[in-house]
Amino acid sequence: MKQRAYRSNEFYKFSSLLEKSSLTEAFPVLPGRVLEVCVARWWASLGDVRVDYSLSFHGLQTNPSPLHINASEGVTTFEVSSPLRYEDVSPSITLKSWVQPLRALGLRDVLPDNRQIYEMQLTYTFHQPKGGEVTPSCPLLCELLYESEFDSQLWMMFDINKRLLGSGDAYPHQVHVTWYPYPHQVYVTWYPYPHLYSLKLEKGDYTVRLQVRHEQASELERLKELPFVVSHRLPSALTLDVYETHRAALAAKKKAGSLTMSPGSTQPYYTTSLPDDKVPKGTCSGCYLTGSMVVPKSEFGKKADVVPVVYHLIPPPNKVKNGGKEAEKERSVQDEFTEAMRDLKIHWMTKLDDSSVYEDLKELYSSYLPLHVQRLHQLDAEKERMKRLGEVVTSADRVVSLIDQTALAVHLTLKTDPRPDAASIKSDMEKQKTSLLDALCRKGCALADQLLLPAPEGEGAGLPAQGEGPLGQGEGPEEQVGSTSEDGPPSLEKNLMETFWEVQKWAELTDTKVLNFSYKHALVNRMYGRALKYASKIAEDKPSKDNLKNCIQLMHHLGWTHCAAFTQNWLPVLYPAEYTPF
Repeated sequence: MKQRAYRSNEFYKFSSLLEKSSLTEAFPVLPGRVLEVCVARWWASLGDVRVDYSLSFHGLQTNPSPLHINASEGVTTFEVSSPLRYEDVSPSITLKSWVQPLRALGLRDVLPDNRQIYEMQLTYTFHQPKGGEVTPSCPLLCELLYESEFDSQLWMMFDINKRLLGSGDAYPHQVHVTWYPYPHQVYVTWYPYPHLYSLKLEKGDYTVRLQVRHEQASELERLKELPFVVSHRLPSALTLDVYETHRAALAAKKKAGSLTMSPGSTQPYYTTSLPDDKVPKGTCSGCYLTGSMVVPKSEFGKKADVVPVVYHLIPPPNKVKNGGKEAEKERSVQDEFTEAMRDLKIHWMTKLDDSSVYEDLKELYSSYLPLHVQRLHQLDAEKERMKRLGEVVTSADRVVSLIDQTALAVHLTLKTDPRPDAASIKSDMEKQKTSLLDALCRKGCALADQLLLPAPEGEGAGLPAQGEGPLGQGEGPEEQVGSTSEDGPPSLEKNLMETFWEVQKWAELTDTKVLNFSYKHALVNRMYGRALKYASKIAEDKPSKDNLKNCIQLMHHLGWTHCAAFTQNWLPVLYPAEYTPF
């Protein structure tokens, strides 16, 4: 076929055929085209072999193919016809991946004959909502290699620490070979392997760098906005319902079963959209699902007749809270404006250096919890945090005092809540629990920092949420580890211990939100083995060079020089200074 690669319509397979045995294979063909069949003996098989074979043509035709389903249409139709003979039909549609399109955010080399070649490097970033398998590809170029107009299409994927995770180029859908050795024979199977460049990623942010080269810089300029896609494999395949009539599809009743089609007959089918709760989390505008549709009922037909399916997603529905419409009717425009202005000021409060906005809002909304929570975050993120630890503790106490812990504890013990506004109450209680735990941990960290030797000026030991390591940026092992003040104020030590017991009422010490406080509490009490346990957990949950250095510092302090040296040698590999060059 013109403008189609030969491999796209080729079926190639090695099989082991014993004496007086038979073998059946099914493969797709193109209608109206000449079929060439070649049967050859494997080079390692000795002696003459007589093989009888026959070909029979049959199957089903699906229109359209591939099948594109738009979620906004609700019901999508397709037709199945049997042109040659009686066929058993049992259609099924499965979606196995969701595809995320990305948008991009030159060096020279010399070829033979002194020809200049230009390079363009495009950078893409994406977020992996949960751990899973992904397959990166560049749709415009990935199916081309020697016949491509460009000289290369290499890509490399990195994590947030610039560590190389994988690379690839053309043909993400390639052929995989499996060898099965038997006495006196070799059995080799070739089959399409759709994830040649698949990578298993954990939840987090990732960067993809794509290199494209050409002899003319003007040709590369056209690719500045070249899209790139990342296919996320679904944990479990999604199935679309198929119906024989449009009426059944609208009513979602009587799904299509199996039937036998006569030669020359045509049967229409209808499929419906996915429920909103089945759409994978993390999808956005432009994303789509990919899968396949199998129409034949026979096992051989399911292998040979596979129709690609593309499911185009639409934006998710807007969720309205319980009682939201009634509340909107009761509130006036002036009240909405006042609340919006208040929330805007609170949002900008952490970006301002002074506390005038907070003081003004405190007079008007003294019991508004989000205001004091934001003030706590503002104090805990300041550059001069080590000089304002007392204010951090006071602000945290104010947040804790605004939360009714008894009512919160009672709500968390409820198995079911029959109240009509149970959903909004649950959401409010979850926010209160999060704010309470956050305030207690920040208070505990501030108390621990007061009992430990202060860090260098302007480099406090903030929480990892502000981008700092558990020891704080710029703190050395001798400055932080083992520097507990034994003569520290008894009130601070008592307050720290009370906070420690209070935190354990609401969360485990190994909880991600509590880890930083657990680590500093262990340092204050000179429990360096426990501190290393928590530091290792922090480095595992939030990999960074500073977090791993904290573990190395504790290993040195414990005298585990062999562990420290081993971990130190891994630092350049796990956290390179620059991206790996092409």
